[in-house]
Amino acid sequence: MESIVLCYQIRTLDKRRLVRKIGKIENVELQEGIIDALCFQYCLLHLRATFRTFKP
Repeated sequence: MESIVLCYQIRTLDKRRLVRKIGKIENVELQEGIIDALCFQYCLLHLRATFRTFKP
């Protein structure tokens, strides 16, 4: 399934409201691109390296 990430349309959700997992992004380059876009959008450019090394 094709999807688009709109990094400027972020909402905060309580994870108890999430019913099921739809998918996950396994492509590391795509993950890093999303992290870069989010950091830029929320003026967190100084935290980019921290997010890239984070493993849940």
